Amino acid sequence: MTSQLLLNTVNGPTMRLIGGQYGSRDWQLVDVRDENVALGELSQQYNGLTGVISGTHRFAVRLAPELTGGPRLLALMSIACLDYLRDTRKHRSSFG
Repeated sequence: MTSQLLLNTVNGPTMRLIGGQYGSRDWQLVDVRDENVALGELSQQYNGLTGVISGTHRFAVRLAPELTGGPRLLALMSIACLDYLRDTRKHRSSFG
């Protein structure tokens, strides 16, 4: 099953953030009106041995140039919140 988050904006497209299938940290941002229109993508990049030891992550975020202003900010903040929630849940299951 794929995780999805619907993002509504006042002055921009309604977007859907899709991803996280089977523990993957790769996400795709699409336009709800036509999910073949990719507005962005997020993929986890290798952070080296230091990243493995410290538990830090590095991501590549690619957003379409036409995604500007409030919708762009909403997309970036949603991606950051999803990563935070996933790490919080992972941390709780490790100790709880």
